[in-house]
Formats: sequence, structure tokens, C-alpha cells
Amino acid sequence: MQVILKRPGEVAEVGYLADYNAMHDYCGGCFETVPLECSDGSRYLIVCNDEFLYNNSKFNIWLGGVQFFGNIFICKTGIVNGEHDFVGLDAVDILNIADNLCWSESDMISLIVAGQQLNALPFE
Repeated sequence: MQVILKRPGEVAEVGYLADYNAMHDYCGGCFETVPLECSDGSRYLIVCNDEFLYNNSKFNIWLGGVQFFGNIFICKTGIVNGEHDFVGLDAVDILNIADNLCWSESDMISLIVAGQQLNALPFE
């Protein structure tokens, strides 16, 4: 699934996490979810390491009134095969997050460029 990836001290980028094992590996262990709502009412989900206090994760960002440590990714929730599950982001979501949630100018620019490139791809 297509998500926004953010590592401590690095610029946010659009990337892919194929399954729960990839999510676990990216977060560095057990993960926790934190709901996030944009000013326009759009809802997203921040996924972070639940054990950051035990594994000395570095500070990443302050977002939505919460401090995050270690690697995080942003996705949505939806229905997959009749069950609530993680759902990837599309170009509109990425641009919306860049416009409404970005925590730094470099993150915003990175996400706008990625969103515009995805918008320019032909539909198959």
C-alpha cells in the first residue's frame, strides 16, 4: 500500500509497505495507531512504534498534539474484504496532507512533488 514514510531527521517521502510484516519492520516492532484529522475533515492514521520508550527511538515529529518517536507512516483506514483495515493513500490524499498537515517546508515540498507525479501518471 502507498503511504507517507517519515523517519527521524529525514524528509517525509511517499513509499510502499506491502503487508503487516513490512509495517512491523518499518516501525521497528509492535505498532500503535493514532487517528489524525485535517482541518477539512479528512481522516488519516499515523502508525508508530508502540515500544519507543524501550528501544531508545529518536524523536521524529510533533503532530496533532502528540510527540512521535522512531519511524512513522501515514495511511487511511477502510474496508478490505469486509473488514476494517489499513488502506493506502492516493495522490489527492498526499496533496491534502502536504497542504494541511506538514510539519516542515521540506516535507511539504517533497510530498507535493510526489503527489503531482502520481497525479500525472496515466490510469491503467
